[in-house]
Amino acid sequence: MKRTVFGATGRTGRPRCRQALDRDHEVVGHVRSTETLPFADEVTVVEDDSHLREMPTVGPV
Repeated sequence: MKRTVFGATGRTGRPRCRQALDRDHEVVGHVRSTETLPFADEVTVVEDDSHLREMPTVGPV
């Protein structure tokens, strides 16, 4: 089974990834940075730092 884990490096995401890997699931981990992902070689990693981008404003501020 294929599992997607958002926040794979977080307090909840890491154990969820580990559980899925232990059960032989294919895991896609969405992370801000791969530096803190201890099992990056076992999952498909999607790195995204969109939280750092400035959000567009609509109308007067």
